[in-house]
Amino acid sequence: MLGLGGGSVACALRALAPEVEIVGIERDEVVVDAARRHLDLDSLGVEILVLDARDYLARERRRFDLIIEDLFVGPSRSVRKPEWLLDEAYPAIGARLRPGGIVSANTIHEMPALVRALRPLARPIVSLDVRGYWNRVVVGGRDLPAPRALRRIMERHPSLAPLVGQLALRRRG
Repeated sequence: MLGLGGGSVACALRALAPEVEIVGIERDEVVVDAARRHLDLDSLGVEILVLDARDYLARERRRFDLIIEDLFVGPSRSVRKPEWLLDEAYPAIGARLRPGGIVSANTIHEMPALVRALRPLARPIVSLDVRGYWNRVVVGGRDLPAPRALRRIMERHPSLAPLVGQLALRRRG
């Protein structure tokens, strides 16, 4: 996970797949300390590395089945992806992805650019848009089901079924 933050995505991932190993990268030690104190981050069993995602991608050699990119910079009203991310990081993310792996990214304003960055790494690409929110989750992977099939899979999962009605799933590439 690039951009661990308070660990909310790690918590969801742990609930969906309790046995997986999770590596969380967060550059801000204050955020990690607050998540440990107030959000019980350590109970999730996440390998936490406090460093910049750019540095992590440059040095890491492990390969992963799933890479979640949730990196943002800037104040809340003008939050955006880091300048280096789409051109520099996505090729590095691709190098860290196992064959058949999946990339997931959270975006607000950069949907077209994010889809372009994902195309060389993973197809099909599907967006999960939550009605009433600006955030969009973009998922790409060779074995990723088409949006309708993905919706049916999500409807069968007890933790996801209540949320499916709030999602618009669309193929993006």
